[in-house]
Amino acid sequence: MISVLASLTLFAVFLQRIEIGLRLVERSAQRLEGRCLVPMLWGIAAAIVCVVAAALLISTKILALLGVLVLGIGLVLASLGLGATALWLGAKIVEAGQSTEIGTLPALKSGAAALLLTALLPYVGWLLVLLALAAGIGVVLESLAVRRGDGL
Repeated sequence: MISVLASLTLFAVFLQRIEIGLRLVERSAQRLEGRCLVPMLWGIAAAIVCVVAAALLISTKILALLGVLVLGIGLVLASLGLGATALWLGAKIVEAGQSTEIGTLPALKSGAAALLLTALLPYVGWLLVLLALAAGIGVVLESLAVRRGDGL
Protein backbone atom coordinates (compact mmCIF):
# COMPACT_ATOMS: atom_id res chain seq x y z
CA MET A 1 0.00 0.00 0.00
CA ILE A 2 2.81 2.41 0.85
CA SER A 3 4.63 1.62 -2.39
CA VAL A 4 1.47 2.46 -4.38
CA LEU A 5 1.15 5.77 -2.56
CA ALA A 6 4.83 6.52 -3.17
CA SER A 7 4.43 5.66 -6.86
CA LEU A 8 1.42 7.95 -7.20
CA THR A 9 3.27 10.75 -5.42
CA LEU A 10 6.27 10.40 -7.73
CA PHE A 11 3.94 10.30 -10.74
CA ALA A 12 2.24 13.54 -9.60
CA VAL A 13 5.61 15.24 -9.12
CA PHE A 14 6.73 14.00 -12.54
CA LEU A 15 3.58 15.38 -14.20
CA GLN A 16 4.11 18.73 -12.51
CA ARG A 17 7.69 18.88 -13.82
CA ILE A 18 6.50 18.02 -17.32
CA GLU A 19 3.98 20.87 -17.16
CA ILE A 20 6.68 23.31 -16.02
CA GLY A 21 8.94 22.16 -18.86
CA LEU A 22 6.11 22.47 -21.37
CA ARG A 23 5.36 26.03 -20.25
CA LEU A 24 9.05 26.88 -20.61
CA VAL A 25 9.13 25.37 -24.10
CA GLU A 26 5.98 27.29 -25.13
CA ARG A 27 7.38 30.57 -23.83
CA SER A 28 10.70 29.91 -25.54
CA ALA A 29 8.96 29.15 -28.83
CA GLN A 30 7.15 32.48 -28.61
CA ARG A 31 10.46 34.28 -28.06
CA LEU A 32 11.89 32.65 -31.19
CA GLU A 33 9.39 34.52 -33.35
CA GLY A 34 11.08 36.98 -35.69
CA ARG A 35 14.67 36.62 -34.50
CA CYS A 36 17.01 33.69 -34.73
CA LEU A 37 20.57 34.97 -35.03
CA VAL A 38 21.21 36.24 -31.49
CA PRO A 39 19.65 33.19 -29.77
CA MET A 40 21.59 30.96 -32.16
CA LEU A 41 24.86 32.59 -31.12
CA TRP A 42 23.90 32.26 -27.44
CA GLY A 43 23.09 28.60 -28.02
CA ILE A 44 26.39 27.90 -29.77
CA ALA A 45 28.30 29.65 -26.99
CA ALA A 46 26.38 27.77 -24.28
CA ALA A 47 26.99 24.41 -25.99
CA ILE A 48 30.71 25.08 -26.33
CA VAL A 49 31.03 26.24 -22.72
CA CYS A 50 29.05 23.25 -21.47
CA VAL A 51 31.07 20.69 -23.40
CA VAL A 52 34.45 22.24 -22.55
CA ALA A 53 33.57 22.65 -18.86
CA ALA A 54 32.29 19.07 -18.66
CA ALA A 55 35.41 17.73 -20.38
CA LEU A 56 37.73 19.66 -18.08
CA LEU A 57 35.82 18.62 -14.97
CA ILE A 58 35.58 14.97 -16.00
CA SER A 59 39.32 14.85 -16.72
CA THR A 60 40.05 15.61 -13.06
CA LYS A 61 39.47 12.73 -10.68
CA ILE A 62 37.97 14.81 -7.88
CA LEU A 63 35.44 16.85 -9.87
CA ALA A 64 34.34 14.15 -12.33
CA LEU A 65 30.86 13.93 -10.81
CA LEU A 66 30.41 17.68 -11.20
CA GLY A 67 31.44 17.34 -14.85
CA VAL A 68 28.79 14.68 -15.38
CA LEU A 69 26.25 17.02 -13.76
CA VAL A 70 27.27 19.85 -16.12
CA LEU A 71 26.92 17.48 -19.06
CA GLY A 72 23.47 16.43 -17.83
CA ILE A 73 22.37 20.06 -17.54
CA GLY A 74 23.59 20.62 -21.09
CA LEU A 75 21.56 17.66 -22.32
CA VAL A 76 18.45 18.98 -20.57
CA LEU A 77 19.01 22.39 -22.19
CA ALA A 78 19.43 20.69 -25.57
CA SER A 79 16.20 18.73 -25.20
CA LEU A 80 14.26 21.82 -24.11
CA GLY A 81 15.80 23.81 -26.97
CA LEU A 82 14.91 21.15 -29.49
CA GLY A 83 11.38 21.09 -28.11
CA ALA A 84 11.09 24.87 -28.41
CA THR A 85 12.37 24.81 -31.98
CA ALA A 86 10.08 21.93 -32.93
CA LEU A 87 7.09 23.70 -31.37
CA TRP A 88 7.83 26.94 -33.21
CA LEU A 89 8.41 25.17 -36.52
CA GLY A 90 5.32 22.99 -36.08
CA ALA A 91 3.16 26.01 -35.31
CA LYS A 92 4.39 27.64 -38.52
CA ILE A 93 3.70 24.49 -40.55
CA VAL A 94 0.21 24.00 -39.18
CA GLU A 95 -0.54 27.72 -39.44
CA ALA A 96 0.36 27.63 -43.13
CA GLY A 97 -1.77 24.54 -43.69
CA GLN A 98 -4.92 25.60 -41.88
CA SER A 99 -6.30 28.71 -40.27
CA THR A 100 -7.81 27.16 -37.14
CA GLU A 101 -6.09 27.28 -33.78
CA ILE A 102 -4.33 24.05 -32.85
CA GLY A 103 -2.95 22.61 -29.64
CA THR A 104 0.60 22.32 -28.48
CA LEU A 105 0.99 18.59 -29.05
CA PRO A 106 0.08 18.52 -32.78
CA ALA A 107 2.41 21.44 -33.43
CA LEU A 108 5.18 19.71 -31.49
CA LYS A 109 4.67 16.49 -33.45
CA SER A 110 4.70 18.17 -36.85
CA GLY A 111 7.73 20.29 -35.95
CA ALA A 112 9.67 17.27 -34.71
CA ALA A 113 8.81 15.38 -37.89
CA ALA A 114 9.95 18.35 -39.98
CA LEU A 115 13.25 18.52 -38.08
CA LEU A 116 13.73 14.79 -38.54
CA LEU A 117 13.11 15.02 -42.27
CA THR A 118 15.44 18.01 -42.47
CA ALA A 119 18.17 16.00 -40.75
CA LEU A 120 17.84 13.35 -43.46
CA LEU A 121 18.81 15.79 -46.21
CA PRO A 122 22.28 15.03 -47.51
CA TYR A 123 25.16 17.37 -46.63
CA VAL A 124 23.18 20.29 -45.20
CA GLY A 125 20.38 18.66 -43.23
CA TRP A 126 22.31 17.93 -40.07
CA LEU A 127 23.84 21.42 -40.16
CA LEU A 128 20.39 23.03 -40.36
CA VAL A 129 19.17 20.92 -37.45
CA LEU A 130 22.23 21.84 -35.37
CA LEU A 131 21.64 25.53 -36.07
CA ALA A 132 17.97 25.11 -35.14
CA LEU A 133 19.05 23.34 -31.95
CA ALA A 134 21.45 26.18 -31.13
CA ALA A 135 18.67 28.73 -31.64
CA GLY A 136 16.41 26.68 -29.38
CA ILE A 137 19.04 26.49 -26.64
CA GLY A 138 19.51 30.25 -26.91
CA VAL A 139 15.82 31.06 -26.51
CA VAL A 140 15.51 28.64 -23.59
CA LEU A 141 18.41 30.41 -21.88
CA GLU A 142 16.77 33.78 -22.59
CA SER A 143 13.47 32.52 -21.24
CA LEU A 144 15.18 31.31 -18.09
CA ALA A 145 17.00 34.63 -17.70
CA VAL A 146 13.90 36.76 -18.24
CA ARG A 147 11.30 35.48 -15.83
CA ARG A 148 7.72 36.61 -15.95
CA GLY A 149 5.16 36.74 -13.18
CA ASP A 150 3.38 33.60 -14.44
CA GLY A 151 5.90 31.18 -12.95
CA LEU A 152 8.31 29.28 -15.10
